[in-house]
Amino acid sequence: MRVALQAVAGILLLWAHGARARNPNTTVLNEWPMIMVHDAATTYLREGRLLNKTLLDWTITQPPVGTAGELNCGARGFDWRPTLQAGGKLVMHHGSVTVDYPMESAVDEIVGWCAKHTQPEDLVVLGVTDCGGSGCVAAVQKLLASRAIKWVTNCPDLKGLTVAAARAKFELPGGGFMVAIFDCWNENYVPANACSGYGDKVAAHGRGLASARDSALTCVLRRTVIAQRVRMSN
Repeated sequence: MRVALQAVAGILLLWAHGARARNPNTTVLNEWPMIMVHDAATTYLREGRLLNKTLLDWTITQPPVGTAGELNCGARGFDWRPTLQAGGKLVMHHGSVTVDYPMESAVDEIVGWCAKHTQPEDLVVLGVTDCGGSGCVAAVQKLLASRAIKWVTNCPDLKGLTVAAARAKFELPGGGFMVAIFDCWNENYVPANACSGYGDKVAAHGRGLASARDSALTCVLRRTVIAQRVRMSN
């Protein structure tokens, strides 16, 4: 376990160095080093709520640390999949499995974290995809507006946007920087990337990452999509 933690720490150090080594005034957003959390909202799923271990292994891709915990773990991009339930409750999902946790609470965690972290590498991107349920996109945008979070739906608007310009454009009233983008990135998903550090070697789309025994520090290795590229040309 010590070796695994050292490896994670090394990856985080390299990532942070890469972010600092690039000039935010000249680096466009799709070239900015960023760790993304795959199916980020599954951090709010709990083992007892799922039907069986097979479903558990497939569904939960993140440890139970919440969005603030994922940010503390090094993530700056969120693969976020909302769903609007009957009655107007906005939650999240992973495929057909509902993450029964209010999206507003998850977003508030991010906003609270952003207020305390204002360095260039702390720009947070909420990547909204696979919005389920009639009226889902409108409900998400209403929530974002209530928190003064700006969003982008026209992907070409991101073309040529530098990190510094993005920070100026997407600054939060309480401090920090966050933007939501709707279907504006291509996932750099590598199936060979798997989980390690507990039990046997984990298949990329098999055992998943659902083990509260693992340190939260290891979450950046957990089926994480690294250096997601915003769908825009330079």
